[in-house]
Amino acid sequence: MWGKLDPQIGLMSRGLDVSHFRQGLIANNIANADTPNYKRRDVNFSEAMDAALTRRERTGLQKNHPLHIGSKTSKGGELKAVETGDTRTRLDGNNVDIEVEMAKLAGNSLYYQTISRLLSARYGILEKIINTGRA
Repeated sequence: MWGKLDPQIGLMSRGLDVSHFRQGLIANNIANADTPNYKRRDVNFSEAMDAALTRRERTGLQKNHPLHIGSKTSKGGELKAVETGDTRTRLDGNNVDIEVEMAKLAGNSLYYQTISRLLSARYGILEKIINTGRA
């Protein structure tokens, strides 16, 4: 609801959703670091946030004719994990580098904390406006 009143809240909320999803993927990668033939998975963060921006910029018109131009986002804006090949594959076929995953885990945690604080501050501003009538 607040995302419609304040687009920044909607965008920050989507950022938290993406970060939460990514946290689970990183944890799964760490848990499978010794599983033969396991390929690390991640979410394309920039694509997920671009989808959120595209959705925010839509006019709300529905596509009800085949010649109408559709949006780039998937229905519901669901997040998709993709296998990545940005690390070297070991002899057992696994490409999880535990040190890289731990660094990604720490970075993602910092991102989540930062967005949470920004979102909390934004709600604080809205609360002040509601209670006093001014920012």
